[in-house]
Amino acid sequence: MVTPERDVAIDESLMLFKGRLGWKQFIPLKRARFGVKCFMLGESISGYVWSIIIYTGKDTILKPEYSKLCFSSQIVLTMMEPLLHKGYCLTIENYSSSTELADKLVSCRTDTYSTLNLKRKEVPKEMQKKKN
Repeated sequence: MVTPERDVAIDESLMLFKGRLGWKQFIPLKRARFGVKCFMLGESISGYVWSIIIYTGKDTILKPEYSKLCFSSQIVLTMMEPLLHKGYCLTIENYSSSTELADKLVSCRTDTYSTLNLKRKEVPKEMQKKKN
């Protein structure tokens, strides 16, 4: 089995699919607007895809120990589980970022880089105020 380098990233992808499928997605901003949504964990340097989770709606297979967290955090922690406590640096997109996830990753010796969405409910009010 290949061991990924220190810097890894998680991103979503939409694989083109025109057939009938109950969990086919429509994302108008993607080039292939209809398809199967996947979450991929890969190396930042080489682009090697190390792990994939196919989004199948509420039946998406995730680790039950993360069920109390939001869905995006469950995706990230399920994919990162074999790499936790090993000093990896994870880059995630705005959709997945949250203070709760960052705390969990840091407690597992995993650094994280992301843009924080200031409109999330768990972000402190002091941070939500715009600076002039």
